[in-house]
Order: sequence, then C-alpha cells, then structure tokens
Amino acid sequence: MQKTRIALLLLTVALAGCSGILQEDSTAPADGIEESGTEVPPTQTEQTATQATATPDPADIDSDNDGLSNAREQKLSTDPNNSDTDEDGLSDGAELNTHGTDPTIADTDGDGLSDGVELNTHGTDPTIADTDGDGLSDGAELNTHGTDPTLVDTDGDGLADDAELNKHGTNPRANDTDSDGLNDDRELDLRTDASDSDTDDDGLPDGAEVDMTDRFPGADPLQKDIFVEVDYKSRLSRSVIRDMTDEFEQAPIENPDGSSGIDLHIDHDDNLRCEDASGYIRDQIRYGCKSGGKTVTSPDNAGYYYIQIVSTVKRPGNAMSNGGLAVDSVAFVELASDEATGHIFMHELGHLLDIYDPGVDSRERGYSEYPSVMNYLSPDDSLGYARSDWKDINRSVQRVPGTTEREIIDQSNEQE
Repeated sequence: MQKTRIALLLLTVALAGCSGILQEDSTAPADGIEESGTEVPPTQTEQTATQATATPDPADIDSDNDGLSNAREQKLSTDPNNSDTDEDGLSDGAELNTHGTDPTIADTDGDGLSDGVELNTHGTDPTIADTDGDGLSDGAELNTHGTDPTLVDTDGDGLADDAELNKHGTNPRANDTDSDGLNDDRELDLRTDASDSDTDDDGLPDGAEVDMTDRFPGADPLQKDIFVEVDYKSRLSRSVIRDMTDEFEQAPIENPDGSSGIDLHIDHDDNLRCEDASGYIRDQIRYGCKSGGKTVTSPDNAGYYYIQIVSTVKRPGNAMSNGGLAVDSVAFVELASDEATGHIFMHELGHLLDIYDPGVDSRERGYSEYPSVMNYLSPDDSLGYARSDWKDINRSVQRVPGTTEREIIDQSNEQE
C-alpha cells in the first residue's frame, strides 16, 4: 500500500511539470511570427519629430517662391503672393539679396528706366540714376538724346555728353558735329565753331583750311580766304598780284577772329603750251588750242576759283576793249599788258564772285558814281571794287562755284 502511494505521488509531480511546460509553450510566439495585440506607443521624442515634419513653421513659408518668407515680406511691405511685387522684371528676393534695389518700386533710382530693363537690357546701374556720371540720367540718355548711358563720351570726341548738349551745342552722338573734318574737341581748341562747317564763311570747310596745308597753303579757318587756280599763257606779274592781294586785304569785311579783309591766294598752275589759246562759247565753254586741245571747265583743285589767261577771247560786241568772259564757275582773261591783264582778271573774278551792281558791265554810270573795276568805264589800270561790290562778295564767297564742301574735304592734301 505504501508503494502504491509513492507511485501516485511521483506521477502527479510529473504531470504537473508537463502541464507547466505545455502552458508556457502555448503562450510563446512561433519563430518569425510577431505576437498580435496592442502596439507599443511611441516615445515622446518620436512623436514630436513626426509633428514637426507634418506642420512647417509659418515663419519659413514662402508662398510665391521669391526667396523671401511670407513673414519677411510682411515686414518689407512686399506681396507674399507675388514674386515680383513691383513688376519690374526682377523677383523680390533677387532685388533685395542680389541687386540692392527696392522690390516695391519698379524704378529704384528714378531715372525713367525700370530696374529689370536697366539690368537685363542696357547694363546700367538700377541704383544710380546716372550710371556713367556724365551729368545725364540714364533714362534721358536712352529716351531723349540717344547717347550711351554707360559711356561718359558716347562719340569719343573728348567731350562729355552733357557738356556737348548743355554747353557747346554739339552732337554727342557724332564726333564731328558739322562734318567739316575736325573733331568737336579740336574745334574748341582752335576756337572754330564745332556746329558750323565753315566758321569764317569763305566756302572752305574748317578741316580743309586746318589740315590741307599743301592744297590750301596759308588758309585760316577764322579769316576769309579765296584761292584762285590760274592756267596761263603768261603769268600775272608780281606787282599786279601784290596790288590785287592788297585790295582784298583792305576789304570792309569782318572775320570771326576780329580782323577784316580777305586773303587772296593766286596759284599759277598749268602753262598753256600752244600759240593760239582761246576761250569761247559754242553751246558750252571750251578752252585750249584752236587747232585742237583738251576741253576743261573746272580746276584741278576743288575749292579753288578757276581763271585761264589765254591769247584771245571771243566775246560779245559790247564787252570791254580788252577781252574777258565768265560763265558759271570758269573765267577767261585775254592776255594784254601787265596792268590791263590784271584789270581784266579782277573784273572776271568779280563775276565769279557774283557782283550784281546795276553798274556792272555797263557804260551808263560814270566811274566816279560807280568806282569799280566792274564798270566798263573804269580805267584800264584800276583793280578796285566799290563798297557795294564787297557786300555781294561777302555773300557769295560762302560757296565756291562748281564744287561742294564734301568734294573739298574728300580730296587729298596734295595740290594738283
């Protein structure tokens, strides 16, 4: 009986141990399989990070993507919903952070050009009204004067744009305002008029008088000059030339430099090498040898008056006893004694200079009434013009017949 109790006790203990084992195994999860049920709540740190990602800080929001937060735009009075508040072509952020312009004003420097146009089109400074510092605003240079707002001297003539416009009256876009062959700054140094191609009104551009010293020797842009090219059978005598130049020097005509008179320059050019040179009209002016020869009606040098001294001149029956003839821009003088040749020369030159007194080519007024070499009743040795003649000369000398200022300037300096 005792043995039976011991056996039952051992069996009970064994079964109890197996029951505990089975109970523990039934509650443990299988390998690789998570236990089902309520999730473990996140920690406080993890929860805060998740909330920060889902809800950005209002202070950092940039609604219009212009590089400025809404909060900053409110402080700046810019529109947080418009990337370009002043609509000048630049974003608000670029204006503040890059260009230094005002994002609320389309034209920061008030020069008449929007900031975007200054930066992206003209290359001017949108924060300075006068980028090149020449005294003209950028807007005025572009919209009014046509000058370069980035260059003090647009035309490169040595004069600032503002000085040309407001002081000298010259063109800041052209280095030679009057197209006379001299730059504007050089004219100021020479005291010639930079806006007048012929300061002394003698028909010769200032540039030709200054720079063409071989073709126009002794010319002065501030004093009237007359150059005469002479083709001849025989030269004028020195004494006659001296008397003629003296007559012009004493002319009652004022010059820009304060002097009076005209400088007459006589250039003996070509010697006519034939026995019977003559000038005459048959449909056109011709001159040369009667037996044949070259027909020429203009001088070799543009800017010169042209006279030919020939053996004989066919002329109207009511002309002077000694012959002469002038038509358009050429005149012929019949060779005679020195004094008579000089007399005819001055008469025909007077025609080239457009003297139109009623007594010209007439015997109706006595020499005392009209004391001029243009009067048919004048003595054969007279060389002078009447005071009324000089008024005509002063007017006509402003243009040399048979040429233009452009032709004068475009020729070489070498005299022909």
